[in-house]
Amino acid sequence: MEFENSDNIFAEIIKQKEVNKIKPITNLLNITFFLGAGFSKSWENNFPNSEQLFCFENKYLPMDFDLLDYFVISQGYETEKKINFKLFKEIVYNLVIQNKYPELRTRCMDQFNVELLQNELKGKILHNFFQYLPSKYRENNNLLHLPSNLSKKQKTIIDFFKNLRDDWNFHPTFPENIRFHFISTNYDWIIELIINKIIDDLNPLHDYVYRGFTPAKYNNSNYNIIHTTSSIINLFKLNGGFEIFQEGNNYIIDYSYRTIHKTKENPPVLVLPNKEQNYDEPYFRSIIPKAIRLLQESNILVLIGYSLPDEDAIFRFLIRQFAEHEGDLDKKLLFYIDKMKIEKQKSKLISIFPFLKKHEIDSSNVFCYSGDFSEWANNINQNLNK
Repeated sequence: MEFENSDNIFAEIIKQKEVNKIKPITNLLNITFFLGAGFSKSWENNFPNSEQLFCFENKYLPMDFDLLDYFVISQGYETEKKINFKLFKEIVYNLVIQNKYPELRTRCMDQFNVELLQNELKGKILHNFFQYLPSKYRENNNLLHLPSNLSKKQKTIIDFFKNLRDDWNFHPTFPENIRFHFISTNYDWIIELIINKIIDDLNPLHDYVYRGFTPAKYNNSNYNIIHTTSSIINLFKLNGGFEIFQEGNNYIIDYSYRTIHKTKENPPVLVLPNKEQNYDEPYFRSIIPKAIRLLQESNILVLIGYSLPDEDAIFRFLIRQFAEHEGDLDKKLLFYIDKMKIEKQKSKLISIFPFLKKHEIDSSNVFCYSGDFSEWANNINQNLNK
């Protein structure tokens, strides 16, 4: 495993469009970026972490959000007027169990008020998110929009993906050169902002991006399309997203501003963190198989800002599908970019790919980088622009 020159190696691969000197039949290089919260932090310093997003204090709670207060009292939780991340996960787990096992419900809990509480929590999270990140990324509080005063780091990240975008070739049958895709654990829409910036402005975002489902509506407009594999970016949000809503048996994508009341009535599709992650809803059962196939078909996997926590057992097993055994990895490349120390990155990767230990973490196909993603991207940009 390489601990240095990760950025230079990635840049050289992009220049050569090959992996280990073995070119795919169609000369296509599929790259999948797996995004954790560290990616969003790299883009926007004010991006809330778990202790901020899932923590509620009285000053942040609108008066119409009061069911949670009653629930906290009824269940005997001591909050000291504050729900921290640890207690949040406990509350969500409590609701998951009461929803999943009716025979275990406490005296005054039933299917209806369990669902009301889950909806309220999702509304609180969305409201909390915008306390840290106001809607500066919306134009007229509606469509996605990048402000003109981007930071140096943001421009670097956009340039990085634009460099990859410049290598697209839209052959209708045999796609060539580079294709890149995204699997995200984040709720936000930062990656959409980036994609929207680097594609042809004359074409709407949803012409290029396949979300794993076909939305019945897109920003309140009926717009349905059957994508072709040769010309799309896959974007799969494993935990759901702030812009994904359910209407009947269908899903819609809506980036427009929603009032607190509207959000509470129909909250976004989200998996709430708890002690037992629950991915039983139809949305997730549809997305996860598509993410698995994408990983299996990818030549390169880039893990960005994702700490591979033990509690994310499903995602850890999902990432393993990129290379089930060392024979798979021998034909692929894995990059890990995170601020954690290299030794910890090594340990994390071995926990996902145990066969790396047999090689004493000495694989020419695995590369680590300790630092901010924007730094890694900047080094690659400089190399590509030489």
